[in-house]
Amino acid sequence: QAIKAVGGDKSILDENIFTYPGPKPQSRETALVMLADGSEARVRAKRPKNEVELRKIIKETVDTCLEEGQLEETPLTLKELSIIVDSFTATLKGMYHPRVEYPTMDVPTRPVPDLSAEELDQVDTPGTTLEIPAQES
Repeated sequence: QAIKAVGGDKSILDENIFTYPGPKPQSRETALVMLADGSEARVRAKRPKNEVELRKIIKETVDTCLEEGQLEETPLTLKELSIIVDSFTATLKGMYHPRVEYPTMDVPTRPVPDLSAEELDQVDTPGTTLEIPAQES
């Protein structure tokens, strides 16, 4: 999105804005947090329409971190990265799944009678019963 905002010219962008300051992750846990944060942000921004698109975004996030050397100091294996992609896909699918559109139901409703202020007071008073006359058809 940032590249689109600058007309496609990457040289205008400061990449430091989009990277974590400090050292690269050195433990499984810190790498996992970095991958989770990046994956969730990209999924939220791109709003995938289905699970295939969702998985692709997450996989691209992990692959980009690998290519940029962000994971080179962590003990994560490729098998573990595959498990992480599976786990993130399941988790984010649950968070960002599209809502099911339910059909609307036409439920008949009773007409609400016009009530006087006195009758309204009776409705609001606990323990009282309001007799509403039947409406003529």
